[in-house]
Amino acid sequence: MPTPNIEVTAPVEVHSENLRLDFLDGLRGLAALFVVLHHMHQETTYTVLDHAALPPRLLSLTSWLELGHYGVAVFIVLSGYSLMLPVVRSGTGQLKGGFGRYIQRRARRILPPYYIALAISLLLFAIVPALHHPQGTRIEADFPAWEPNAIWTHLLLVHNLTPWTFKINGPMWSVATEWQIYFLFPLLLLPVWKRFGSVTAVIVGFGLGLAPHLLFNVGDGAYPWYIGLFAMGMMGAALSFSRHSGAASLLDKMPWLLLSLLCTLGLIVTIKKWHGYAAPPDALAGAATMCLLVGCAYQFQQGRNSLLLRFFRRKGLVQIGLFSYSLYLIDV
Repeated sequence: MPTPNIEVTAPVEVHSENLRLDFLDGLRGLAALFVVLHHMHQETTYTVLDHAALPPRLLSLTSWLELGHYGVAVFIVLSGYSLMLPVVRSGTGQLKGGFGRYIQRRARRILPPYYIALAISLLLFAIVPALHHPQGTRIEADFPAWEPNAIWTHLLLVHNLTPWTFKINGPMWSVATEWQIYFLFPLLLLPVWKRFGSVTAVIVGFGLGLAPHLLFNVGDGAYPWYIGLFAMGMMGAALSFSRHSGAASLLDKMPWLLLSLLCTLGLIVTIKKWHGYAAPPDALAGAATMCLLVGCAYQFQQGRNSLLLRFFRRKGLVQIGLFSYSLYLIDV
């Protein structure tokens, strides 16, 4: 007997060519809105002149928006999940069209809006006089925009590895990090997954990402541990749609949504210990997202139209998810 919040239809054929997981777009849209609101909150609370634009009571009521950084972690896990889906569902463990076609598809998706947003950002700095003088706003952290090193590192998408990480347009650091992970996916993470499995791929991802910090105390501006979050997304896709009997058993038996909630609670506790951005809370955010995706995928496959799935499938959220990347690039 289904609960009042769950409608049950026929199970879904998960290996169909026309399979569409619209709840992924809904979650992507929700994460995009969270990040945009986070940046708006930063703009009204960040100060270089020791003042804030919001009154104290409103600052307190909107303090949860300070956690918007973790929306980026959701994006990275979603990226790993989405790129791994066709690999898992193909049954061959291969990228469609090989490495060259894969990079072409990624470049067509990510580079045009990125370079358009970069050009718009530079144009604004050139034509808006107010941006040339201190006003006590967060955008001043993006100065100096016209320094040659800042421009060419952004053009090559390596600025996240340099002192100019947050110049020109602060949120673009994560685009560079994701672009670099796109290369690590087929060259490292996918071979490790095929040979040793999902858990090892996650360990390798976090090991590689944390090595610069642990060995040399450098590289934190690139958030290299996002490699591990991307591998978590890969694991989630494998658990959701692998034809391997072990993955199918885990999908059916584990309380994925409860695990997602527990990881979220752990994230809240961890944030209080680690002030600022760090790998442990990001890892918990990634684990919560992965478990949420697996839980939603299981309900989807069983034909359950639960309250959670209906929420993520709301037309408005799905539509926002379809252009969330562009929204993220131009929200500052």
